[in-house]
Amino acid sequence: MIAAPQSKPARIGSSAHSSQADSSDWNRISREGLSLLALCLLLWVLFYSLWRLFPEMTPGSLRVYDAKLAALKEPGFLATPARCKVLVVGLSYTMAGFEPILFDGLGSNKCSSFNLGLPVTIFGRRIYQLDQILDIVEKSGNIPTHVLVTWRDPYPRVEGQTKHSIWNWITPKCDSAQVMQALFPFKQIGRDGPVFFARAFSHGGPAVFGQACDNEVSKMLHNRGYYFMKSDSIYANDELPPDFYARGDSPDQPLARDVKLWEQFVSGLKKRPNGPRILLVPNYYRENKCAPAPSNEPLRDALGKYGVEVIGPDYWKYPNYMFSDAAHLNPTGADVYTKELWNLLKDRLGN
Repeated sequence: MIAAPQSKPARIGSSAHSSQADSSDWNRISREGLSLLALCLLLWVLFYSLWRLFPEMTPGSLRVYDAKLAALKEPGFLATPARCKVLVVGLSYTMAGFEPILFDGLGSNKCSSFNLGLPVTIFGRRIYQLDQILDIVEKSGNIPTHVLVTWRDPYPRVEGQTKHSIWNWITPKCDSAQVMQALFPFKQIGRDGPVFFARAFSHGGPAVFGQACDNEVSKMLHNRGYYFMKSDSIYANDELPPDFYARGDSPDQPLARDVKLWEQFVSGLKKRPNGPRILLVPNYYRENKCAPAPSNEPLRDALGKYGVEVIGPDYWKYPNYMFSDAAHLNPTGADVYTKELWNLLKDRLGN
C-alpha cells in the first residue's frame, strides 16, 4: 500500500516558521525605526540648543525683521501725544532711506513715525501683506493716522503658501511656512553657523561679536526702524563712484508703477472705516538705474476711487555718491530722501 503524502504537517511547520520570520522582521523594523526617531530627536535637540545658545547666528536681516515686527506688536508702541502717527511700509531700501527721528524733528515732533522697511531675504519668515500689517497694528492698539507705502509693486503678491499646496488643501487655515518655522527655527544653521563663527573669531570671539550684533539691533530700534546697511558698503566713504554701473541698469527705461496691478491690489484691501489714511509715496533709484519717472496721473485717478492717495511721482533719482551700494542710500542720501518726503507731505499730515 502506498502511504499518503505527509503535506499537512509540513504546511503547519512552514506557516509557523513564516510567522516567526515576519515577527522577527517587524521587530527589527520597529527597532530600526525607533533608533532613527531617537537619532532625529537627538539632532533636533542638538541644533535647537545651539540655536538658543547662539541666537546671534541668525542673519542680521532676519534679526532686524523679527525685532521690527515684535516692536510693532507691543501694545502702546505708537502711543504718543503727537497728533499724527506715521507708519512707513517698504522693503530694505526704505529701511536704509527713511529716518524717522529726522522726519519727526522737521515737523517739531508733531508727528511720530516708524520705519517698517523690511528686508526681502526673510528665509522662512512670514511674508506680510498690507492688510496683515494693518491687522497687527489694530490688534496691538498701535493704529497710525497715516500709512506711507513706498513699494514699486504691491508687495508681496502672494501668501506664504500657494493655493495649490496639498497642505493648504488639507488644512486651509494653517500656514505651512509658519509651522515649519516653529518646528525648525534652526533650519538655516548649516549655512548661518559657519558664517557666524568665521566672522566672530575675526571680531574678538563669539561673545564679543554677539554683543556687537545685539547692539546693532538695539540701535535700529532706537532709530525707530532706520538702519544704515554698512555691511553691504564696499567703497570708500560709503559712496558709490560716479561711474558706477550695475548689470540691469536701463537709463532710458522708466520704472513706473503698474496701474492695473495696483488697482487690483487696492480694490481687495479690507474696508477700515476708522483706519489710517493710506498714501502711496515715492521710492528712489540711482541716477543711472532708470529714466526719470513719467506722469502717474492714471495711477492717481485709479487708486483715488478706493480712497488711496498717490502723492508725488513714483520715484526720485539721486546721484551715485548718495548710495552705499547699488540699491541702498548712505546716511547722506537718507537725509535728502527723508527731507524730500517731509516737504512733500507736510501739508497733508495734519489733515
